[in-house]
Amino acid sequence: MLDCSEFRAFRIYWEGGMISLVRKCRLGKWLKILSWKDSDPRPVRYIGVTTGWWASSTWTFNLNSDQDQESRQVLQFETTQQTGPNYHYTHLTDYLYELGQHTSIAFSVKACSDIYVALLSRNSGVCAMYEVLIGGYGNTLSVIRRGKNRYNSVTRQTSPADCNSFKSFIVTWPIGVLTVWYQSEVGVWQPLMSWRDHTPIDVRYIGMTTGMVTSGTWKVKV
Repeated sequence: MLDCSEFRAFRIYWEGGMISLVRKCRLGKWLKILSWKDSDPRPVRYIGVTTGWWASSTWTFNLNSDQDQESRQVLQFETTQQTGPNYHYTHLTDYLYELGQHTSIAFSVKACSDIYVALLSRNSGVCAMYEVLIGGYGNTLSVIRRGKNRYNSVTRQTSPADCNSFKSFIVTWPIGVLTVWYQSEVGVWQPLMSWRDHTPIDVRYIGMTTGMVTSGTWKVKV
């Protein structure tokens, strides 16, 4: 099933304690390799991978399955450059988007810098929130904050924004672990930054903006 010179595609499912491994055949179909039912299933929260003692390897991960990509619609809108003294978020509920129980948001942005994503506990007023800034400070730094324009909990030197083309990102926050992923090439996702909040906020709503520096065009998968 493995090959030293080319990538092979696999999926692992663990719905309801039934753990299954499938692989993609050359004709594009998926074939089940093996499965096992755990009579006392435990909640799966994290994933680890390795090739052990016998080989080295290169891995790529698709954070959204082909079926999900085909069935999900795209919400598109623009955020215009704002004037001071403060910036305001565009709330996705304005476009009838409901987060529900999801703990991730996938989107693409065409903007020169300052891609802000707010993970909010309430949909209006001052509330507990996480603020993710991608390509801030002139597209030189990306940060995660607990609160609007507050102390940077984590910073990374990156230049992920682009004035002329859409760049794709995924933000996840299960059980207080915030991670930002970016698509380095088609089908290949890499972590941009991550931070754990030991007193996690109950995220219910999403806001997006490009602040007071630039305008941007957004495509959000719903």
